[in-house]
Order: sequence, then C-alpha cells, then structure tokens
Amino acid sequence: MEQGTIKSLIPFGNFIIGYPTIKGDTIFFTSTFGNRDEAWAYIESTTEALRVAPVNGGLYHPTFNNVTGQMVASVFTANGYILASFLTNQWLFQKVDFTGKAIQNLYLPEALGLGNSTVLTNLPNRDFRISKYSQAF
Repeated sequence: MEQGTIKSLIPFGNFIIGYPTIKGDTIFFTSTFGNRDEAWAYIESTTEALRVAPVNGGLYHPTFNNVTGQMVASVFTANGYILASFLTNQWLFQKVDFTGKAIQNLYLPEALGLGNSTVLTNLPNRDFRISKYSQAF
C-alpha cells in the first residue's frame, strides 16, 4: 500500500468476495462458491487461495483468534446469526480451482437468450385468498 501498486490476488469470476480480515500474510474472507457462502483464505507467501470452511448456512466475517488459535465466523441459523469457532484441524485447506464457474450464469444474456420458451404463456390462472396478516402468528 505504501508504494500505491495494485495486484490482483484472485482472478475475476462469477463469485462474490466480502468481509476481508488480515492475519499476518493471510487474508480471510467470505466467498460464494457453488450455492454456499464459505470462509476462504488467501496466503500471500504461497499466493494460494484456499477454501477453509464451508457450512450449509453460510460463514461470514471470518477472522483468526490469536489467543485460541481458532477461526471465528458468524454463521446464519434459523434463529439468526451465531458465532462459531473452528480449530485448524477442522479446516479444509482445499486449493481453489478458478478454471470453472463458481455459480451458474442464471441471469446473463446466454441464459435469457435460450429462445422458444413457453413458460410464461402456459402459466395457469390461480386465485389466492387475501386476508389480514396476524401479528401474533
């Protein structure tokens, strides 16, 4: 940062990267891969991106706890977010292959240009009951 140079660490792709935190030469962050939000790490000394911990509900704000030697992350549950900790022996340390697409291009021109689709013209007419929403529910 002192020299003002810019260096791409991870190739551009169809996945989201967010919530970076730095520990030594490692950047922990959340990345979308497949249908999950996972904890990843980029290690500067090896120039590798690694999948660290996937959880079905998603991991957010991953960071490293110096005292316990664990990764701590926010995990989404049905009752809201909770903090979860992962020992280093629970980590995947799986190298990421960026040659494939991380998530499908569902909304890009090639998906919209499939043509000859009759999905919208064959929708059945349906009536839905309108009622007041009970706040006690």
